[in-house]
Amino acid sequence: FSKMFTNQFNEDNDMDLVTFPFDCLPNELKTHVIQHMTLKERENIGSIGNLHELVQIAGFNRFLSVNFNSTNQPVISACDETTELNEIQDNECYQFFKHSTTSVLTIKGNMNDESERNIKSAFKSLSFNELEITFTNDYSGRIISEFLRGRKGIEEVKIH
Repeated sequence: FSKMFTNQFNEDNDMDLVTFPFDCLPNELKTHVIQHMTLKERENIGSIGNLHELVQIAGFNRFLSVNFNSTNQPVISACDETTELNEIQDNECYQFFKHSTTSVLTIKGNMNDESERNIKSAFKSLSFNELEITFTNDYSGRIISEFLRGRKGIEEVKIH
């Protein structure tokens, strides 16, 4: 990823190209640009010094699927068309999934008090079309209930 931000504009039917350092933009504009990037682009720009924090707080990621699996050790993963991220840290989950969207949210494995809290916190503002969950105990039931109450856009729920 280039550290330069390019802007094209049309003035008197002449196409001019203006290039200036991305770092010169205010953080609010940088965050807005980052919100429209793919996971791979975000990963590339996040490797540039001080931009890592902006990538983390930008939110608005678009995923094909997001998975929570608590079978052995709680693991959250997400993927888009080109990139898969595994083991997203619990302390980064809320910011990472803030205002994000996914087609499918999958929750598998035995739930306990801690995993219920982590799931509710991590996916608080995640929008999804389909919920696929393994019903193992009361915690699973509360998660289903929580996600179905007050959420719009859920088209399908699969309970295993």
